[in-house]
Amino acid sequence: MQAGRALEANLAHKPSDAPSQDATAPVRRSRTRRTLRAIGWSLASLLVLVLALVATGWWWAGTDSSLATALARAARYLPAGQTLESREVTGSLRRGGAIGYLRWESPTMAVEVQGARIGWALRPLLRKRVQLGEVHAARIVIEPRGPKDEEKKPLEPLSPIVLPVEIDLPFSADEVLWKGPPEVRAQSLTGRYVYEAQQHHLKLDGVDLADGHYSGTVQLQGAAPMAL
Repeated sequence: MQAGRALEANLAHKPSDAPSQDATAPVRRSRTRRTLRAIGWSLASLLVLVLALVATGWWWAGTDSSLATALARAARYLPAGQTLESREVTGSLRRGGAIGYLRWESPTMAVEVQGARIGWALRPLLRKRVQLGEVHAARIVIEPRGPKDEEKKPLEPLSPIVLPVEIDLPFSADEVLWKGPPEVRAQSLTGRYVYEAQQHHLKLDGVDLADGHYSGTVQLQGAAPMAL
């Protein structure tokens, strides 16, 4: 009888082979801390890298060669059939600059700009606004290309022109030449283009054309039905 009770006591106090929950909990907490610490360091490193790239981009945008570099790179990404050529370019993307010669060509049109000055600021972009202080050109030549008038397709209605940013663009040109035919020459062109509240506004302060001096305003709705 006593031997049976001793055997039952030994069985009752025999340690279990499986680890208890109290023993495994510290291990789980340790692994969780290490995982969270690794994630935190990864996010911090990524944030530092992004800030470094932004700072480098901001610094580069202020260098005197950034405008020329941006134009050269833009020429590489134009659609097929279009080209962009620029020469004598000085200034930066942050403050604007000067372009001695700029020519854009497509299968239907060629535009040549000589003696251009562009002044603008990047800060308004944070408010989704393109603010230009000055856009002046000594000479602009526009040359239409493509089939003759009798071979052209009938004109189609414009598609809606809704822009993602507001724009304020004062402009002026000493001479504008439309190479036609017929050829048209305008001088002393000044005006301002504004896009806000999904409306296009064009104010022509003045232009000398033929024997007259003209001015006017145009307002075009950006979304359909594009009321003029």
